[in-house]
Amino acid sequence: MDNQFGTINIKNSYNIGNVNANTYQAAGIIAYEYANTVVENCYNLGEISQLGSSWVSYATAKGIGGNTIINCYNFGKIISERTKPNVVGVSSSEMKSCYYNSESSGMTQDLEELTDVKNIDIEDFVNLLNKYKDETGIYPKDWKKWKVGDEGYPIFE
Repeated sequence: MDNQFGTINIKNSYNIGNVNANTYQAAGIIAYEYANTVVENCYNLGEISQLGSSWVSYATAKGIGGNTIINCYNFGKIISERTKPNVVGVSSSEMKSCYYNSESSGMTQDLEELTDVKNIDIEDFVNLLNKYKDETGIYPKDWKKWKVGDEGYPIFE
């Protein structure tokens, strides 16, 4: 994507804090794409609240946004005055190996590129995150590995 603002790459990042916005965009990671944004190996556990500017047609609340999202997940609750599809756990024009939990997020997303892991054992989910292979067939060397955290969520080792 050619863009006057260039490309922003976000890797091995997470949000665990709650975000309360009285504006038209709210997210745990990347609310609005001013540039080409690539988000890799990230997660959101924070509650995302977007309660302002409900009249704006492009108002959104999401756990993770970006133009390209790879090997990421959202378990954070998403709250908005808007209705779907503007309220999402993970939102991108290109997604690979992306996950959400409909129980914890309070929403359902029916996208082929996004998997609901509400019924998957947490150890199995961690293994799934660590099994990701890039186009060369390996787990990217600059990505952190995953483990089960003390709170029962996948976190970085």
